[in-house]
Amino acid sequence: MNDDAGSVSKVLSRIIPYIPIISWLPKYDRKWLRFDLLAGLTLAAFAIPDGMAYASLAGLPPQYGLYVSIVAPLLYFLFATSRQAVVGASSSEAILLASVLAYPGRCYCPGCLDIQAGIFSEPHFGTRP
Repeated sequence: MNDDAGSVSKVLSRIIPYIPIISWLPKYDRKWLRFDLLAGLTLAAFAIPDGMAYASLAGLPPQYGLYVSIVAPLLYFLFATSRQAVVGASSSEAILLASVLAYPGRCYCPGCLDIQAGIFSEPHFGTRP
């Protein structure tokens, strides 16, 4: 019996850094639940149409905006710890994604997207001094 408790505590000690909700949820004050639900509904009312618009801006079906608006905050809820964060799509990401999808020969890795964003946002791109 003691070995089982020790192995469970070892597993939890390794999991908690990756899934912080395990450590803070038991200490959650239920008085905050009403306010947190109201904040979540308010955020959803803003983020869902916003995500759908950004998906359209990127040239994707609006369903992808729904996925980003719903799944990203749920994953953040499970795997992150900041209470003052908004997670979802942004217009700069949508425009960048649309520019990459418009030219299929480009690289799709995130680092390459960052580099392309830096290069193509220069005001004098393509001109020589």
